[in-house]
Amino acid sequence: CGGPAWCDMAVSYLDSRGVRHTGRIERMDDRLQHMVFYINFPNNRQKFDAYIFSWDRRKLAGTTYWGGKTFGFYATRR
Repeated sequence: CGGPAWCDMAVSYLDSRGVRHTGRIERMDDRLQHMVFYINFPNNRQKFDAYIFSWDRRKLAGTTYWGGKTFGFYATRR
């Protein structure tokens, strides 16, 4: 998973109603640039593929899949 600094990090998603859904980082590549994490939505554990920005390590973007469609996302680390 890229070591304790990443594996122990809390991951969450705040939806449009203000409900927070927790998740877990599953994998980090050797270069610490590509991350796979899952968010625990009700009745659905959803996979996200993320790429950390090289110019700002607190930001990432990637894709997720739901209902047969691909969605892009952007996230920041606090």
